[in-house]
Amino acid sequence: MNKQGIISFITMSSKKRRLVLGAIYFSFFCFFLTSCSSYNAQTKKFYDYYKVGRTEDAAIEVTILAEKSDEKDKLLYRLEEGTIKLAASQFEESLIAFNLAEEIIQEKDDSAKLTARKIADEIQAVAVNATVLTYHGTAYDKIMLNSYKSLAYLRNGNITAAKIELRRAYSRQKEAVEKYAKDIEKSKKDGSDKHIDIESDKYKEKLSAQYANLEDYSAYAVYVNPFTVYLDGLLNLASYEDASDLERAKKNFERVGSMLGSPASLKTEIALVEKFYKNEKTEPLVFIIVEHGLAPHLVESKMDLFIPVNAQLEGVLLSGALPTMEFNISPYASLSANGQKIKLLSNMDAVIATEFKKHLPIRLTRMLISMAVKAIAQHNADKRGKGALYLGSILYTALTNRADLRIWRTLPKEFLFATMPIPKDGKIEFKSKDGSILETIELESENQLTLLYLKIPSRGSISKQIIKLR
Repeated sequence: MNKQGIISFITMSSKKRRLVLGAIYFSFFCFFLTSCSSYNAQTKKFYDYYKVGRTEDAAIEVTILAEKSDEKDKLLYRLEEGTIKLAASQFEESLIAFNLAEEIIQEKDDSAKLTARKIADEIQAVAVNATVLTYHGTAYDKIMLNSYKSLAYLRNGNITAAKIELRRAYSRQKEAVEKYAKDIEKSKKDGSDKHIDIESDKYKEKLSAQYANLEDYSAYAVYVNPFTVYLDGLLNLASYEDASDLERAKKNFERVGSMLGSPASLKTEIALVEKFYKNEKTEPLVFIIVEHGLAPHLVESKMDLFIPVNAQLEGVLLSGALPTMEFNISPYASLSANGQKIKLLSNMDAVIATEFKKHLPIRLTRMLISMAVKAIAQHNADKRGKGALYLGSILYTALTNRADLRIWRTLPKEFLFATMPIPKDGKIEFKSKDGSILETIELESENQLTLLYLKIPSRGSISKQIIKLR
């Protein structure tokens, strides 16, 4: 701010000074309203309980947050609530939370009802930042919502409802391809209307440097999760009534094998389908699924950019805020059950990172439009010599420059799986890579098919659910 600007603030009338100070106070209000507490800070208490296996304590904390959360964040808190209550074996309560989340998604997908709200959200995002936007959920959010609902129904003994949820999850995969392609095209058009070309080398280089860590993560296909496909195959196999169920199971197992690049990794499951086709006798089997580690979280990073404000290429150098992804370390390097390695089924880090990368143009365009609006206001205030207004614009820009860090934090880092005969004594012994015994679980060997579902969010924290399938 120039000297004349400072003098103008000091010498202006008390009425004008009050207006300027009011604008500054409003900036502080916006800061405390939208940015004072990030999603990571808000969720820390239940997240810390969850990762050490204190699921009942985590359930209490997340329920309080879900009930009192702002409408714009309600969907995400319901997803966290449903996950934690599922882990705590509170299956009915988990379904209630997930059903509430699904109702919110259905409401948000009804564009006819929400046009006015969406417009208001976008205006606020330009004026403040993306944290004021209503959280609509990612494609993997929606797919995992129905996958977890399937597990909750399965634990309640309703395998028919469980299979319906997996069909819904499959539908969401197909819907996502079309829906998010339209969203990305819209963001590019919005940027073009504001003379922002996110395809330019300038922005590509910035993004490449900012998100270099994501290059190590590539998923099977965008919006596809092998865990969901495998679970669908498993439930159709376990509850088959005719050849169509077995055919669906076989196709899903073959799809998973193709996704993993190793069709032989599903040979036990496919061989079992063939035996059921022929009504051959089978030995008791256990299907082991392990939720291992915790999904990535988002942190704020800055991107310095020169924002032009007119055709003469005058502009302002501003620092924009974008979320970057940080990945958690696996609790164990590898796991085995009765000496058999438990293999990777679904790399959730890759699933999440792939979709995050796919949607970076939307995040970048939104940030650039917001920066352009603030840059023009800042430039105009400076050109007019309105020092106090210039000070207010700088302060407002700084205080509202925050990244949106909302992400479903209680998802696992990866899903692992193994299939094996149930030994005569029914005991399954889990070991880490160094040979340490982590847990010994006893199963009923008379059950034909059993699902053993483990959660290992962190080292030393293991919970189990034993589900009779057939």
